[in-house]
Amino acid sequence: MNLIEASRAQLEPLTHAVIQAFDADADPEAVGFFTAILVHLSLMEAEEDLANVFFELSSTAFRGFSFSPEQGALIDELLLSAEEIAFAMSAPADDAQ
Repeated sequence: MNLIEASRAQLEPLTHAVIQAFDADADPEAVGFFTAILVHLSLMEAEEDLANVFFELSSTAFRGFSFSPEQGALIDELLLSAEEIAFAMSAPADDAQ
């Protein structure tokens, strides 16, 4: 499984969980934001696409959304997973052999 497929497999379920934690009628902007993230995840083809998803996710705290503790925990899990993938992408290859 390549990086894009593995990232999609890890991040899509977390993003779905975040979306399901919101009431679409009460929080349409938040649902729209995370739904757009989900669309971007489904359309990823290259590492640049994945980097763009990470950039969008990194703006979550600055969007002015209010989160319940449950929503906050799910979003934290999503952001942590994205951070771990980004860290793995930026880690130097182990060529010391």
